Amino acid sequence: MTQERPAKPRKRIARKPLWIADVEDQRARTMKFAKKLREIEKVDPAITVILRNERILRDCAAQVRLYGDLAVTAHVRRERERRGRQQVARLNSAIKGITEAMEFYAEFGDRTATSQLQQYRRDLAEKLQRSKQAYSSKRAWAGP
Repeated sequence: MTQERPAKPRKRIARKPLWIADVEDQRARTMKFAKKLREIEKVDPAITVILRNERILRDCAAQVRLYGDLAVTAHVRRERERRGRQQVARLNSAIKGITEAMEFYAEFGDRTATSQLQQYRRDLAEKLQRSKQAYSSKRAWAGP
């Protein structure tokens, strides 16, 4: 008799924005970026390092595009907002569950467990406030 394993839940993978799939367009932008860097190469030795390493040049060009291309900026903002909504929902759910558990233990008079759960609830409430603040601004949040 063989046992069947339950299927693993599939992770939601964010769809790649079109600009990542458009390799030719990104390559052209990288070359344009390299041309601009060559114009100011003598200003900073780091520019020479960037120009000599194709991988670094490509990565830098993509990062610059994140700031300059409005479609990319909009995509990054939407993804950030989605992550923020998910995190806030998970924290709210966790706080609700801990509150239920606190009521359960309080009914049985277990003050130690209730006190510990109150601390967890306070901690999650603080994290919720920080998340709301972090995801409500347009600036990227690097965390504590």
